[in-house]
Amino acid sequence: VEAALEASINWKDLFVRSEDRLKVAEELDARGVINGFQFLAYKRGGEEFYLDWTCTALRGDDRRIVEYNGTFRDVTEKKRLEEAILESREYLNRIISQTPLAVQVFDANGFVMDVNEAWLRLFGAQSKDSLIGLNILKSRFVQNHEIKPYVNAAFKGASVDIPPFTLDPSTARSVKLSGTERTIHAKLFPVFDRNEKLVNVVAMIEDVTEKRKLEEQLLQSQKMESIGLLAGGIAHDFNNILGGILGYSSYLKTVVNKDDKIFSHLETIERSALRAAELTSKLLAFARGGKYVVRPIDINAVIDETIRLLRGSMDKSIIIEATLAQNLPATEADAGQMQQVLMNLCVNARDAMPGGGKITIVSELLSRPEEILAVRHELSHHSYIRISISDTGIGIDKAVMNRIFEPFFTTKEKGKGTGLGLATVYGIVKNHGGFLDVESEVGVGTAFILYLPAVEKEAVVLETPSHDAEGGDETILIVDDEEVIRSLAREILESKGYSVLEAADGTQAIEVYSQHGNSIDLIILDMAMPMMSGSDTFARLHQMNKNLRVILSTGYAEDDRARKLMAQGVKAFVQKPYKVEEFATVVRRVLDGVDGDATNGNT
Repeated sequence: VEAALEASINWKDLFVRSEDRLKVAEELDARGVINGFQFLAYKRGGEEFYLDWTCTALRGDDRRIVEYNGTFRDVTEKKRLEEAILESREYLNRIISQTPLAVQVFDANGFVMDVNEAWLRLFGAQSKDSLIGLNILKSRFVQNHEIKPYVNAAFKGASVDIPPFTLDPSTARSVKLSGTERTIHAKLFPVFDRNEKLVNVVAMIEDVTEKRKLEEQLLQSQKMESIGLLAGGIAHDFNNILGGILGYSSYLKTVVNKDDKIFSHLETIERSALRAAELTSKLLAFARGGKYVVRPIDINAVIDETIRLLRGSMDKSIIIEATLAQNLPATEADAGQMQQVLMNLCVNARDAMPGGGKITIVSELLSRPEEILAVRHELSHHSYIRISISDTGIGIDKAVMNRIFEPFFTTKEKGKGTGLGLATVYGIVKNHGGFLDVESEVGVGTAFILYLPAVEKEAVVLETPSHDAEGGDETILIVDDEEVIRSLAREILESKGYSVLEAADGTQAIEVYSQHGNSIDLIILDMAMPMMSGSDTFARLHQMNKNLRVILSTGYAEDDRARKLMAQGVKAFVQKPYKVEEFATVVRRVLDGVDGDATNGNT
């Protein structure tokens, strides 16, 4: 400054910013004085620094300014410190405002001081103005909720983590403009000054509604998977037992005269065994181990056929309406199994409307990724066919919603349901690569929604040709660890003229084939055996003869393994318990070189 004065430099040349110079000139001209004005100035050599200037303008008789009297003070460090503090505050504000978590700041007495944009979005508030000054400690929400001890602890200086809880619109000032319940997770922590005095409490809130839904879906999926493994294991063992009962009763009917009294007893045994086999079939469907003949099908055609059958059997008080999307792509499915799914759901809907009502069936295509992900995150196929079956019935209580797909769980009266209907539906849909959802409200109705992968293949309508169960003179090796199953198969095959060899496990099968391989025309191989599994046995036998004819036999087919073996050369698949004519038909077809489409021939 001194150098500037000595050089007779105009004070206006001290200013770095022209706007500061203009403002000072205007103030002095108008008022004649300026107090504590801070501006950016030049030092000797061009270095910039901050000055605080107080100045008075002296005027002559003609009111023109003739002299300036003032003082300068170097406030560079102070100014830089203020700017650093301001920048730090702006930086913290940017962090808080841009964080995806909802942040709310209270003073030590519980009054709201600030909220960020995420908080406004989560709670549906329009602006901060209506919130500043509200006291969280006196709010109805805190007073009426179990989180009160947590909030009180935070305002006493403790850091607290409030477990996720449902935010009820009736107890909160504003919970989403739509008024829907949200599950939130909140953390509260105190802020102290340098004297360890509480000055603020900060709440960081996360909306975990969708996260909790995904967790519940995962837990439900894991639970159903565990139940499925148990059900499948039970069905496998039970099928082996039924195999002997049903198989021998069916076989004995072929050798006993129909006029014989024993024949009627055999029919009773067979009917009872078939009912038991039907139960195991449902368990297998739930466990995703049943037999499916999968083809590209027109699901709308299946729906139309199902509705036709239902209208002929349901009471006139039940109205069935359908809205089916035109030009739907095909889905790869077993048409018979899909019809069973639709029938089960429609019958359940009928039972839920004892006084009459309406069943509505809707089909549509979901092809946009955002539509698919909105339904279920694990749905990975590029497009899905959605089928909704809804009713106007009594609805399902939330308390039992998570159990409705479990085997043997039923809310019907004793003797009016096995509890396997929905379990069967669940298993069939899952086994077709789909997903099943349910929405219900007590007193309003229920909707079951099926999602099936769409495929870019032409839908086909197949009719399974009938074949007489003819016999032959070929040699067949039966490999099964259950003696009763081996004996039954031997009886059936020998009655048809075949020669039969037996093996109780995979190791014996290798030995028998090593000795008689040249004469063995077909092997019937059990999939689930101890020591050496059916898969391993097939691999060993296939190494010995690439052209070997093998029929896979099991009461519990693991679909992926069965498909893999079919791709590797297994000619057909037959499900236990055996039915004489069906079993003999599959054997004859494979021996004749007609595989793949044989009865029981696909998984």
